[in-house]
Amino acid sequence: MSAEGSSNAAGSVPNADHGTPSGSSDSSIAGAVAQIVEMGYSKEQAEKALLETKSVEAALEWLVNNGDAMDSGASRTAKSYRCVDTGKLFRSMADAMIYAERTGHANFEETDVEIPPLTAEEKAERLKKVKAMIKEKMAKREEEEKKQELEREKARREGGREMAKIREEQLALQRQREAEAREREKQRYAAEAKRLHEQVARDKAERAMEKAQRLGLGDPKEAYDKAYAAAMGTSNPEEKSPVERAEASIKVVEAFRVGGKGYECVKTVKKMLSNVQSNPSEAKYRKVNLNNETFKAKVGSVQGGVALLKAAGFAVSDEDQSALVLAQDADLHRLAQVLEKVAQAETRLAPSN
Repeated sequence: MSAEGSSNAAGSVPNADHGTPSGSSDSSIAGAVAQIVEMGYSKEQAEKALLETKSVEAALEWLVNNGDAMDSGASRTAKSYRCVDTGKLFRSMADAMIYAERTGHANFEETDVEIPPLTAEEKAERLKKVKAMIKEKMAKREEEEKKQELEREKARREGGREMAKIREEQLALQRQREAEAREREKQRYAAEAKRLHEQVARDKAERAMEKAQRLGLGDPKEAYDKAYAAAMGTSNPEEKSPVERAEASIKVVEAFRVGGKGYECVKTVKKMLSNVQSNPSEAKYRKVNLNNETFKAKVGSVQGGVALLKAAGFAVSDEDQSALVLAQDADLHRLAQVLEKVAQAETRLAPSN
């Protein structure tokens, strides 16, 4: 920026009959006064010069030409100023300030030494120096303002990044909380489903145990465990083979040695299985009425008796819960294996033994 353009930077201060400049604000006037005071002039001199001119630059030029006349008034106490460091004399504080800006010596004192008025050439040189100092000060001020603006922009961007980071953290926290809430709901649902599943399984197992006790269909506890495992879907994949189940049922039947009930049970089962083996196409041998009195007395009343028939392949009829049936496609080899075990048990349980 040139010295001639400094009036625009400082603000125009139009003359209005030596009163407050028309159209100017108090802040612009105060700023212009402050700039002139920085040059070493008093506030009164600055205000007077601004009233006589239209800009800071014009006011400074006016002060260069008329400052001595103002200093000659009754209000002046010092005739000159001396640099304490170098002893150089200056006509006004403004001259001293120019010297200080140029040399760095800023320690001055008032003196009674009167300095002759400036010549035209000296005034021109002084005005040149004042303009140069104004230009330098304005350049420094603009540079400082640029730095401050950069700092403000940097702070604004940092603040923006920080706010964005905070918002992202808040969104992440919200997403985490929502995910945790969904997981808790999922676990609650799974726990409730498991509880209901277990309850249904227990109900089925209890009915199976009650039926085993009522009809003598083997070990009630075994019936409970099997029904519960089936309902829960946790049946042992290594379930006992038909022969193993037959042997387990025979052990239960053998406990009924007293009175020959165990013997009568295996004897009757042996006959029933032999009839099927000998006449596989005869439907009457492939169905057992659980409510038949003879059957109930000899087999149904003996724990493990019905289980022997089931081990051979008989199962509760879907159409009649009070009957056991052997399917047409039943494995007769399985039946023969169980029959062999039953025959061996009959031999062991025979009264002659």
